[in-house]
Amino acid sequence: MKRALAMAAGVLAFSFAAEGTGRDLTVRFENGCDTGPAEVIVAYKRTMLQIMRFQEERFRVSYRSIPYLGFKPLPRSDLSNSSDDLDGKYEPSEDTVYLNKFYERCSAPLIPKQSNDLKGLLMMGYSSEIERCSSANVGAILAHELAHGYMSQFNQSIGRGTWPPNPNNFAGSNIPYKWREVGIRLVSEGVAEYFWKTLVGEKDNFSDSEWKKMTGNPAVSTTYPYITRAGFHFVKPIIDKFGEKGLKYLITNCPVVEKLDLTQMPKIQLLIMLTLRASNAPE
Repeated sequence: MKRALAMAAGVLAFSFAAEGTGRDLTVRFENGCDTGPAEVIVAYKRTMLQIMRFQEERFRVSYRSIPYLGFKPLPRSDLSNSSDDLDGKYEPSEDTVYLNKFYERCSAPLIPKQSNDLKGLLMMGYSSEIERCSSANVGAILAHELAHGYMSQFNQSIGRGTWPPNPNNFAGSNIPYKWREVGIRLVSEGVAEYFWKTLVGEKDNFSDSEWKKMTGNPAVSTTYPYITRAGFHFVKPIIDKFGEKGLKYLITNCPVVEKLDLTQMPKIQLLIMLTLRASNAPE
């Protein structure tokens, strides 16, 4: 890896070409850019580039830019009973992947050069601080948050603003925003899960019978891990069958869940697949 260090106008910047990614990357340390210890940021961003390359090759997508990276406390804001902080979060207004401050002390994940060596090396979840710092856990978190970055970058590239869409975009609509919000979250978290689980062959462990359990229960329907498992289950057959076309359709045509009745989701999923098939989207 070639790397150069520059100091201009008080801004520290690392420029390097990451092997195999075809990209030159400048890591900048200033407000609104990369934030954290220089050596940690550089190591983590090299890992991010490798994961992005695997995602681009596997899903035939293209990132418009390389998201910034930062570390900060990430208090949980959803309705779950968990007091644990979030591990990662993508902030679309800043195009920044934030990792929990905890990960600043961890070594950057070690990612193989070939994507077929990934199986078992991206696995979210932990029961100890050692496991939390593992390459498998941190790598899966990065892959998930980078997917949120891809969705936002794509949405902006077609003139629709950041992703998830701002609720103000729907002001004046006759459709209650809560009906839209559940569909947006299912697609957003589902695609983010797809971008790491598919790389390592993770199975879909959600069944259609669980939609009924989620219906009418906001403590279940809008929180982790339910929303990520359900979202992955919803988007997986669509993206599996229609690839990039299916992915982009989901981002631009999020389902509206009338009356928050999630038992409709299998029907909505089928309608989307029939629509894509009728449009001659490549399978």
